[in-house]
Amino acid sequence: MIVCNGRCLSQATTGIQRYTGEIARRIPDMAVIGPARPAGQARGILWEQTVLPLRARDRLIWSPSNTAPLIARAPLVVTLHDLAMLEGPDADAAPGWTRFYRWFIPRMLKRVDAVLTVSEYSRRAIIERFDLAPDRILATPLGVDHDRFRPAEPEALDRFCTAHTLTPGYVLSVGSGSARKNLRGLIEAWAAIAPRIDDRIELVIAGDAAAYGRAFDGSEIPPLPPRSRLVGRIEDAELPLLMAGAGVFAFPSFAEGFGLPPLEAMACGTPAIVSDVTSLPEVVGDAALLVDPHDTSALGDALVRLLSDSELRAHLRAAGLERARRFDWDETARLTHAFLKRFA
Repeated sequence: MIVCNGRCLSQATTGIQRYTGEIARRIPDMAVIGPARPAGQARGILWEQTVLPLRARDRLIWSPSNTAPLIARAPLVVTLHDLAMLEGPDADAAPGWTRFYRWFIPRMLKRVDAVLTVSEYSRRAIIERFDLAPDRILATPLGVDHDRFRPAEPEALDRFCTAHTLTPGYVLSVGSGSARKNLRGLIEAWAAIAPRIDDRIELVIAGDAAAYGRAFDGSEIPPLPPRSRLVGRIEDAELPLLMAGAGVFAFPSFAEGFGLPPLEAMACGTPAIVSDVTSLPEVVGDAALLVDPHDTSALGDALVRLLSDSELRAHLRAAGLERARRFDWDETARLTHAFLKRFA
């Protein structure tokens, strides 16, 4: 029996929670153990370091969300998605947590038996930073739930857009508003191009209520530019419809370990504009427009180009659907299970 460290499952659904749930439900000899009550970052890590090892006893513990117990008699495997907590915009925005992770992660990697990650980009970065033996770390790309993320039925899409007062064809951004997601760059690009495009097209920003403010952390928060809306957090069950209703999915992130949202949008038939850095070219291939996330003018030009060129949208829609079909949670789970069994 394998124990899944379910610490992250008590938190709001992001890519890490989806990864954990999709893998855990596909491995029959895996038991998920999590906190009895929802736990934030600090309480969750405390639970992980104290309660989890006692409950797991000598069964292998798989920790899917970047941290693992330092003291446990059981074998340990951790999934380290990326190094965003150690370097880059997110690390700069949370110096206290960054100091903790810079102390914790090297010690954790010395304790665990092996490491999983989610892209070859992250695998190379982890090996280089921590001088990790290559045979101790495996990259298992994430997957897409193709039963959920697919082109929408017209009637279902009409009901969704009516309920949320959306006009299909909007530019969509989905994310947490953390510094590395570059929501600020997207907003600045949108403000510059809004007068140049069809005035029926909106920028729709989905995420928690504080995402817009966090995008301007440390700066005066400007008003939203014309024809842009904050729609808050959309229920996970409705996310495929939100993506399917978009004319363009914009993902100008500064850094990703994988980058699941653009792949899910592509699976819904929505063309994507994606950063040309870190893992993202590896994920989307030539099935999306790639831009420099540091160049807001280039991002704006890419938006104008895609919104005004129906042939390009049709090409990227077809290419995106084909690309997304290569990523499947069943295969991710198979690779993960085979790797974990080596240490159980």
